[in-house]
Amino acid sequence: MDFKDTKYDEGGVVEEHILSNGQSEVVFKDSPPLDMLSAPQQQSGDKKAAVLSRSKYEMNLAEFPLALLSKRKLKEVRIITYKDTITGNNGEVIEREWTVSPSARYGFGSTTITSSLFELFQIWKEQGFESPHIRFGSVYNLIQRMGLRSTDDSAYERIRNDLTALVEISIEAKNAFWDNEKKAYVTKIFHLFDSATLLHRNPKAPQQGILPMSYITASETLMQSVAANAVITLRGVDRELFHSFTPTQQRLALYLSKMLHHSTEHRRDVEKLAQQLPITAKSYKDTKTLLSRACDGLIEKGFPYLAKSYFEKSRRSQKDNIVFVRNGTLPTKANPESGDRRAKNDLLVEDIIGVTGAADRRGFYGRAVRVLPPETILTCLSITQAAKQQHEIKKTPDRFFTGLLLDYATKHGIRI
Repeated sequence: MDFKDTKYDEGGVVEEHILSNGQSEVVFKDSPPLDMLSAPQQQSGDKKAAVLSRSKYEMNLAEFPLALLSKRKLKEVRIITYKDTITGNNGEVIEREWTVSPSARYGFGSTTITSSLFELFQIWKEQGFESPHIRFGSVYNLIQRMGLRSTDDSAYERIRNDLTALVEISIEAKNAFWDNEKKAYVTKIFHLFDSATLLHRNPKAPQQGILPMSYITASETLMQSVAANAVITLRGVDRELFHSFTPTQQRLALYLSKMLHHSTEHRRDVEKLAQQLPITAKSYKDTKTLLSRACDGLIEKGFPYLAKSYFEKSRRSQKDNIVFVRNGTLPTKANPESGDRRAKNDLLVEDIIGVTGAADRRGFYGRAVRVLPPETILTCLSITQAAKQQHEIKKTPDRFFTGLLLDYATKHGIRI
């Protein structure tokens, strides 16, 4: 969606949001490639141009509610509805309505569904958004990336159910999409994802472990929206920090990453923000308390977009605005080949040598860890270690391990 010169109009209160020209975030962090078995990030200019030429609809997921943030009142909430009025192009007043209908079996998912969606977008970014198929490897891989306990069976079921909910949740968006071709707002009814495919490793075929396995497929609408939007990254927030936030803190962090990206201050009507996130509370006082706790938690955990927050009486209503203040400039983009990245690569090379025993191959291993996804390296290393223990290696561990790497690299057009 195009948020250039966008203004909210709420009961006569107009609040302007200073945004970048035509930019909206779809991914909310900036980091080097992470530990995921995925295709490389590189994407040719021709392929990117082809995707962008097909892009049509713009939307911003940070702007609209998608799931519930608390277990309270889950049985009472049948749909999530958010309405507002904005001033669009040429001063035109636009009424928007965003309605989210839950999965028949799993409702709006668990309270970790925001974490799940965030992690899927990180994986998609690592893959360069080159395909609608977001290959996350396995449910257990998602659990590990999200910092959950892999021995917790309930975590497995929760994430699996969240994936199903993300496919089954439907959205009706009235005037919430901007059509780049027709230069007009449109209404769409859609799903974020078309399907999820969960493949299981065959224990009798150990080499199957290096293949991209389970994946979730983005809908055409979501794919077009990603292609149409420039990616604004949530700088200075790594995966571990984001997953340490509570569900309400996560949702607020994504919202503030948009509103404070190019502005040092943002104010919002408390009730409208509660509908937008959404926050369900018994009273207006409880809503303010929940927002205050979320802000305090983000500040305590070092969320770089927020220095302080406070409430002020609205000059045009009997309620309050909440004011968010950013602390100076945002962190700059980290160099993916920084000292921290090099140190991790060096440790990975040492782990490889520990398994293969081929210290003279250090140069090759160093090139491999720089161009291949870390999860691919770790998976191949795990397969090699298991083959050694079961006496299944016919030649040397180095030859076996190198064969796995080269097989993956060849299939993905990577030169080591």
